[in-house]
Amino acid sequence: MSAIDTLYLPVDETEMAVLPEWLWRGVNAFAVNSLFKTMNLIDMMRSRPTERFVDVEVARDIAYSSTHPDGSWQRLDIWRPVERHHRPLPALMFVHGGGFRTLSKDTHWFFARAFARMGFVVFSVDYRLGPEHPYPAPLEDVCEAYRWITEHAVEHGADLENLVLAGESAGANLILALSAATLTRRPEGFAQQVFDTQVVPRALLPMCGIFQVSDIERYARSGAPWIAMPALRDAASSYVGKVASRAPSPELPSLSDPLLVFEDASFEPERSVPALFAPVGESDPLVDDSLRLIRALRARGMRGKTELYAGGGHSFMAFMWNGRAQRCWRDMHAFLEQHVLQR
Repeated sequence: MSAIDTLYLPVDETEMAVLPEWLWRGVNAFAVNSLFKTMNLIDMMRSRPTERFVDVEVARDIAYSSTHPDGSWQRLDIWRPVERHHRPLPALMFVHGGGFRTLSKDTHWFFARAFARMGFVVFSVDYRLGPEHPYPAPLEDVCEAYRWITEHAVEHGADLENLVLAGESAGANLILALSAATLTRRPEGFAQQVFDTQVVPRALLPMCGIFQVSDIERYARSGAPWIAMPALRDAASSYVGKVASRAPSPELPSLSDPLLVFEDASFEPERSVPALFAPVGESDPLVDDSLRLIRALRARGMRGKTELYAGGGHSFMAFMWNGRAQRCWRDMHAFLEQHVLQR
């Protein structure tokens, strides 16, 4: 057994965190965390003990930052199938959601498990959260985690030539911004470091993404229910504060708004754009962001598709016992098989 292998442990789901430290994050954080706690518990109860985690293992809380080597935020978990293979497995980097201000890799462990069970080595990433750590801190962390993955993936049996970026909600924003940094050289230092890795993902899976945080009131203008607006405003203020956009120049959209980056007429990728699948609930207030993203990709001849799931609300795929969520997971698996798993 190698030194790397000793990091991995069989997964006891009773040890998995279902509620992070939320009290100081306010009423909205309490509601979101409570919801994910419930989903975690239901997901644990729905399977027989003999079905749980028998095929995956996890190495937890690995530090990925050279600039914050002792930071509690800059940690990732690595999930992988227990069965050994004669060749490296495809790699998948997963970034959790939570409105840029709450949740963690621990609340989203069942996303990482699901992808590992598909046959991926999954790198599930934590990052600094707002409002204490606004943009660009979360994206800086995600970019640094990406660099760490490119340097250490092989040690963990992962194949960088078959790399997927996946994220949910705010995490979808972050992986879309990260993908833009892999495709074209930008002025931000953290983005340049990503571009310099020369590693480009093969596929993108941004789920229920909030792809533009500036002009957050556009959701109200487009008919989003009033009850959703406080959480959306909170997400925007947590990420960019009261600044409408933090672009490096008037001519260049900010990576805090990756949708505007892909919509920008001057955006000319220097590398092959990954295939993209953006599943979203038909009843999600954020649905128009996914539709705009697909239109922007197709207008430039890039590969992109979305699927609207009738009756699905925000992050509906997290309710894994629900038939609608299960259909979404089947569709995501089919997309990944087409572009990554069967290569």
